[in-house]
Amino acid sequence: MLRQSTASSAAGDSDAPSDAELVERFGTLGDCDAFAMLVRRHGAMVLGVCRRVLRDGHDAEDAFQASFLVLFRRAHSIRNGAKVANWLYGVAYRTSLRAKSRRHVLRNRESQMDQFPEPQANVSEQWKDFEPILDAELASLPEKYRLPIVLCELEGKSTREAAAELGWPEGTVSGRLSRGRVILRKRIARYGVVLTAGSLTAAFAQQASAAVPAKLVITTIQGARLLASGQAGLAEAYSGKVTALMKGVLKSMFLGKLKIAGAAVVALGIVGVGTVVVSHSPGGTATPGAVLVADVGQAGDGSGTAVATPKAADEQNAASEQTAKINAEAQASPEQIQRIISVMKAAKEEQRLKAVKALMENSATPLTQEQAEKQIAEEEAANAKAEKENAQVQLSLKQTADKAAAENGGVSEQK
Repeated sequence: MLRQSTASSAAGDSDAPSDAELVERFGTLGDCDAFAMLVRRHGAMVLGVCRRVLRDGHDAEDAFQASFLVLFRRAHSIRNGAKVANWLYGVAYRTSLRAKSRRHVLRNRESQMDQFPEPQANVSEQWKDFEPILDAELASLPEKYRLPIVLCELEGKSTREAAAELGWPEGTVSGRLSRGRVILRKRIARYGVVLTAGSLTAAFAQQASAAVPAKLVITTIQGARLLASGQAGLAEAYSGKVTALMKGVLKSMFLGKLKIAGAAVVALGIVGVGTVVVSHSPGGTATPGAVLVADVGQAGDGSGTAVATPKAADEQNAASEQTAKINAEAQASPEQIQRIISVMKAAKEEQRLKAVKALMENSATPLTQEQAEKQIAEEEAANAKAEKENAQVQLSLKQTADKAAAENGGVSEQK
């Protein structure tokens, strides 16, 4: 086993290159030694995420390799190398969710929560039961709070080292780390688990010092070297499960960027049309209905879900009902509502065609338009299913916690 030294050792050694330097060396120059250092430096954190989410050693190792394979493919696109730990955390979490969904489909089981042993044998039984919610809540924290937690708690760096890496004042890092811990504990408490600051830090500390199998590290690095040298393809360098996970995550990241860009375009379009409708109202005065509908369009676009993806029939019906409700309440003219809806539909179709074209141009194998549209639809369905399953797991944990709390309360009353 290779004992992962806490990331503080790398940061504390003045001769050790920073994450930003390593990302630059590998992403720009293709230096595989730099990639190997990133694997060794962040391996414990990545494997910890995969183990907590998947709760199965073999699946976690596949997700580990896939996460670093994504780094291998996308290192050149990381804008801020100092935040590579946070970037890797997000990739590892997303990869683990995809692996979990894939496992669910292949094994045709409704829940895997109680099927697999915990890799961390020393963590308390209570913590084991609620481990899956940790990363769901941590991943949803604002970046300014998540960054210090990833660096200081998951990777074992001191606040001084984290401050030097991020370019923040040490006091800022300490304050945000403290605030992030408080927010995280409060969110976990909603599931019935009350953690003190010490117990949360202790659980994180065990993850930060976890051992990563030497064979796993070596296999991951060797696979990258073979790919970089052209001596082997993906199929020879990594297993089929690992490459499938990597491709799925890369596609998901690509589509996510398209959706964000599409949402911004549509938002601008809605604002423009809303302005035109208002300016052309009778007598040159603003029409309340037009303003309201424009505001609703902007809010929806900002979430990236209202118009960025094709909607199912029930979603379209719900949108139509909402539009009708706004129209009735604000007494907007049907012409004004229809004008904005037309712009939304046109922008939605334009974004769909852009996504299809981009996928066809970036695909490793030639795709027809029909095949590209099918892949995008399948990807969106898989993402929606993974999110639904994750929500169901969290709901199940909450119900278990509520039941346990109720039973404990009943026992106390009897005493």
